[in-house]
Amino acid sequence: MNIEVAKNCGKIKSYERGSFLCKEGEEGYSLFIILKGLVAVVIKSYSPHPEVIVSLGAGSFVGEMSLFIGKPRTASIMALEDDTMVLEIQNSNFRDFLKYDPDTCYKLVKSIVERIDNMLVKLNKYEPRVCFQFRKNSIYQIANGVNPASFIALANAQPNVVVKLLTGLCSSLDDFNKRYAKATDPNAQG
Repeated sequence: MNIEVAKNCGKIKSYERGSFLCKEGEEGYSLFIILKGLVAVVIKSYSPHPEVIVSLGAGSFVGEMSLFIGKPRTASIMALEDDTMVLEIQNSNFRDFLKYDPDTCYKLVKSIVERIDNMLVKLNKYEPRVCFQFRKNSIYQIANGVNPASFIALANAQPNVVVKLLTGLCSSLDDFNKRYAKATDPNAQG
């Protein structure tokens, strides 16, 4: 990632250990790319106590769900190290970022596909038919099979198609997260 180009498309921010980039339930219209340091993804909506779902380091993406599907933040993101640096890209600047750094956007697509794949493995125990059908989904197949050169060509020629692809992936991931939470909730009815 070219930091100078990235600065034109977003804001570089620094966080101290224990501070939050964003909090679960807040409105959000940006995604974060971790440039330096370590963050924790913390969720409290699925249990009475906050739970660290994953720790992520440099090169990782967080917050894309709010950016692409416009829903409140589904998790809190907390810095785990002093001087954690992130690039925050607002919804209004994403197309510029896509234009100037399609390589990083390709990595974002692959990151979301990986998260979907991980969730499909978990969800398959409860809803195998849903998982089987989704694997045939054209958006998923395109995202899963696209190579860097094809993605860059698509990003340059039709950035709106890439945004729709990312929106579709995030919407599917959000649906799978909810399905899995419901399937594993011991208090769920039915």
